[in-house]
Amino acid sequence: MTVPFAPDAPTSYEDAAKAIWVMPGIMHYNAHVSMKAEIEAIVECWNVIADTWNGLKLSWVGESAAAADAFNERLDRVQAELFGEPGSDGTDGKPGIFGLIRVVAIQAASNYDNAEHSVYHMFDSLREALESTGQADDGKRPENSLYNPIQITYGDV
Repeated sequence: MTVPFAPDAPTSYEDAAKAIWVMPGIMHYNAHVSMKAEIEAIVECWNVIADTWNGLKLSWVGESAAAADAFNERLDRVQAELFGEPGSDGTDGKPGIFGLIRVVAIQAASNYDNAEHSVYHMFDSLREALESTGQADDGKRPENSLYNPIQITYGDV
C-alpha cells in the first residue's frame, strides 16, 4: 500500500482547486521590485510616526513618562523585528521579517522558474530524440513562451 505525500495532496494536477499555479516572472518582479517599494513606503510612514512620538515624549511626566518609556521600548522591539537591525560594526546586522519574506519569495520564484525551464528542456530533448529516429516531421513545433530564466544570488539577506 502506498502512502500519499500528504493527506490532502491532489490525485490529479488538473484539479484546479488543489493545483499549484505560479507565474515565476511575475512573482519575482513583485518580490524583487514591488515589495521593496512597498516596504520602503512603510518605513517612511513608520519614521513619521516615530518622529511624532519622539516629539511627544518630552511632555510626559510621572507615571505617564514611565508608561511612555515602556511603550517606546516595545515599539523599538517591534520595529527591529519588522525592519531588522543594523550591525554595530557596519555589517548588515539582523534582517527583519519583511526582508526575510521578500527574500524567500524571490528564492521561491527562482525555484519555480528553474523547475519550469528544466521540464521544458527535458521534453524538448525528448522531442529532438524522437525526431532523430527518422519519423516523419510535420513541421509543427511548440513555441517556447518561457521568459528568460530568473537569476538570483543566494546569501545573506
